[in-house]
Amino acid sequence: MLVRDYRRHDFVSLEKISQMESLTLAILDDPFLVARAQALVPHARLRLLRDIEEFGQSLASNDEDAYVTTAERGSAWSLLYPHYAVVAPEDVRRRTPLAYAVASGDVNTVAFLNVWIEIQKENGTIQRLYDHWILGKDTRPLEPRWSIARNVLGWVE
Repeated sequence: MLVRDYRRHDFVSLEKISQMESLTLAILDDPFLVARAQALVPHARLRLLRDIEEFGQSLASNDEDAYVTTAERGSAWSLLYPHYAVVAPEDVRRRTPLAYAVASGDVNTVAFLNVWIEIQKENGTIQRLYDHWILGKDTRPLEPRWSIARNVLGWVE
């Protein structure tokens, strides 16, 4: 979900979301997302948006409590609208279909990709990268680079 930054703690779990009395969620009219939202948050009123352009207009006007989208798409929108944050409720299993385009009949590339994906799943690389780049977990502020003015002479804080 994409929610206003100051409300991100209200959407950390389905339990907290289910306690909200009047909840309006905007969502692209995508059968996969709509079915998932209806199953997980049956008490919410869904406002179906025709296309990505309408989604952006709705974000700009701050009309809804939250916007249901994939975490990947939500993280991109949060760059354009920094007062929004991506929230993935802890108690929701997140799996979205993903596909790689491969030339027709290229069985060697398909076999390579299948093995590579399985290795990355098994060693946790895919989950670690997803958590960092999409969900924003495990981010640490960068330390300033070492400098003579700051570290030796103490001129700069």
